[in-house]
Amino acid sequence: MPNFCPDCGNKLSDPNPNFCPNCGNPLTPKTPSNPDISSLSIPVTIDEDEEIKASIAELGNKLEEVVEIILRKQGYETERRKRLRGKSGTLSEIDVVANKSGSLLAVECKNYSTPVGIEKIRDFSQKLMDLGFQGLFVAYNGFTQGASTFAQSQSIETWDHDELSEKLLMTSVGRAGKKGELSTIENALSLNIDFDQASRLDLVNKDNVKIANADLIFHPYFAFEYLYKVRVRDPSDKVHKLEAEDTIFVDGIDGRILNPKPSEGMGLVKKAFRLAVSKEARADNSRINALLDELYENDTVSQYTLSVQDNYAVNDIDPIISISQAVDIAYDYIIDMNTEDIPYSTDDGEELEMTYIPKRRDIMILTREKVSVPRWSINFESFGRNYSREILACSGKVLEDTLIHCPKHFRLGGIISKKSFAVCEICGMNLCKDHAKQCPKCEKWICEDHGTECSSCENRYCKDHINNICPICELPICSACMVNCPICRKNYGKDHTLVCDKCGKKACPDCIEVKGLVRKSRTCRRCVT
Repeated sequence: MPNFCPDCGNKLSDPNPNFCPNCGNPLTPKTPSNPDISSLSIPVTIDEDEEIKASIAELGNKLEEVVEIILRKQGYETERRKRLRGKSGTLSEIDVVANKSGSLLAVECKNYSTPVGIEKIRDFSQKLMDLGFQGLFVAYNGFTQGASTFAQSQSIETWDHDELSEKLLMTSVGRAGKKGELSTIENALSLNIDFDQASRLDLVNKDNVKIANADLIFHPYFAFEYLYKVRVRDPSDKVHKLEAEDTIFVDGIDGRILNPKPSEGMGLVKKAFRLAVSKEARADNSRINALLDELYENDTVSQYTLSVQDNYAVNDIDPIISISQAVDIAYDYIIDMNTEDIPYSTDDGEELEMTYIPKRRDIMILTREKVSVPRWSINFESFGRNYSREILACSGKVLEDTLIHCPKHFRLGGIISKKSFAVCEICGMNLCKDHAKQCPKCEKWICEDHGTECSSCENRYCKDHINNICPICELPICSACMVNCPICRKNYGKDHTLVCDKCGKKACPDCIEVKGLVRKSRTCRRCVT
């Protein structure tokens, strides 16, 4: 049921109203147009009463259901709540298992009230390594910076509520122009990063990485610049000047406020530290932090035109909520943000507090506009392994790139990870120079799991080009490092060669007798006889 009247924008307190008490507009629910997703809606920010009523399990089930719908539309077959046994023998429960053409994806869903931290990503990463799956972690309230960084280093794709709402919306009503078609974009941040820049790969074998799909997405937000000034008289007759100014950003799809949540019981002393509190709260969610910076630091362009290309789609998403609904959401937030406990002293010296809740008349909305934030969303594929990249197209800030760091290196708080140098041309894993080696025979770049290193020269060969085992140490040996004993005519690894002290002939250890503990003498079979 609606939370706001679609006609006048009045906030509705009754959960099942037949008409708006403000304007009388009938509020009979409309029949959903898409039966596949009509029973599902992206969970909107819920108040405390609703949160108490809804169990964590119900929220989790709803989130998994939404994720399943999106993945099925992307061509995956899905199963929910699967218990799978990994290489270690450990059973792991996976929220959603998705399969597309044999490419297996494990999905973890968390509907926490706060951003997911690094420990959850680390646990999920251990499951993936044990199962040999790729990973997608869905957290409705986003990820901390540490969690986001670690996920990227382990090639784990992440979705938050912005991406969920976008993907579900584009699944049902998404629109993308045809090649050559001109798209007129209104009230958006400028497009400074083009497709070639966004899709660039710094890999030695980048031709083995293909773009599976690419979207230029314009996500709508409402921006409200406000000024709040009021003089409040406390019971002791002292006058307090209360004031604040900021810009509030409301998500045009689900009505979420991007700005930090108000602190409980913010008094006059705490007000002096409001900016520091806001920055700290923003830093909790890496994606929202980046989006706020993007919106705060860049100017809106009233209109520009794009020509749709063959290699990407343009998705200019229209807001779902109206401007009047967004205004009400912004007012509620501003009131909560500026509700203050004012301390005062009575004539008897007793220290008391009064709470002042701002009125709408105390708040001036100076500007109101819709702002679309352009973002590149690109999926790469290499030998069945998938990677994702998200780049803000105005500033070029990278929100996610699961291809950039070698997953074999990571240390939080230090050097993050070595940059990817090549992909394995068998499994598609991204690797740095330390972990990607080229087969000397076919020149394929291969990982440790899909190659075999010669025990002598330590070159890594693909499994088609190293089939020899040294009979002495029983380790793999390449053809170049295999030699033939001139005495017994057996092949063996050259590292085991011994030299006869008498004739200087080189032979295998079986054909040269070694005597002495300290000063050793070596004599071949021919010189012994």
